[in-house]
Amino acid sequence: ISEKKKAELTLKDSEKMLKTALDAGQLGIWDWDMVSGKIKWESHHERLFGFKEGEFDGRFETFEKRIHPDDIAGLKVQVEKAKKEQTEYSCEYRIIWPDGTLRWIAGNGRCQYDNTGQAVRMLGTVQDITERKLAEDKLEHERNLLLTLFSHIPDEVYVKDKDGRLIAYNKSVAEYWDMKNENGFIGKTDFDLFDKRKAQEYFDEEQQIMQTGRPIINLERQCVAKKDKPRWVLTTKVPLKDNHGNITGIVGINRDITERKRTEEALQTNETRFRELFNHM
Repeated sequence: ISEKKKAELTLKDSEKMLKTALDAGQLGIWDWDMVSGKIKWESHHERLFGFKEGEFDGRFETFEKRIHPDDIAGLKVQVEKAKKEQTEYSCEYRIIWPDGTLRWIAGNGRCQYDNTGQAVRMLGTVQDITERKLAEDKLEHERNLLLTLFSHIPDEVYVKDKDGRLIAYNKSVAEYWDMKNENGFIGKTDFDLFDKRKAQEYFDEEQQIMQTGRPIINLERQCVAKKDKPRWVLTTKVPLKDNHGNITGIVGINRDITERKRTEEALQTNETRFRELFNHM
């Protein structure tokens, strides 16, 4: 019986490897008899849903009680769609353990059909994606915070790609340029907005930032743009990097300090007059 024993040992090794892979990937395998309503799954699958080993009775209703009430309808819609269109079932839903723990599950499966085309069985996998969903929620929260800041900060904030083209800007930029179309400047460069000399100066400045990675912080400068009205701004430009640390453009911020400069100039003028008067007296 050597061949038989060898086959048994090989099967045990395969089962062990499969269980290890399932545990490592937080995966569970299920087999749903759609005629009887019975579900078969292994012990790891039970743990994903908060059941103790051997506790699950195989009834679909028992499984359904673990699903978050707000997600049951969506799950059933996806199952019916997969049955009708003979496509893969795929759905993300929440489950609630008896102790109140909330987990996210990604389920995938495919139906098997009888000779009449009736769906009689569905097999698939489930995976615990709680950590991923929490990370996505955190990322979305941070994105909303950044978007709120970007949209409402009174400073003019803009983003350019490596060629100096505008790819994003906030409401303050649009208001300064009397731009009613919120995407009207997308794709434009400084050569479309300023005279050639100034545009070249800004372009060279930003290319230097991207090449060296050294930002410009609160550079005080006078500029003339809209309607030839001079104004003073504090300019900050920092390199924009992708997830791999590669510089892909720049982020710029202009803070209008014209009123402050006028006040400083008025104070300077008054001080000069006071000194002249003092010396005269």
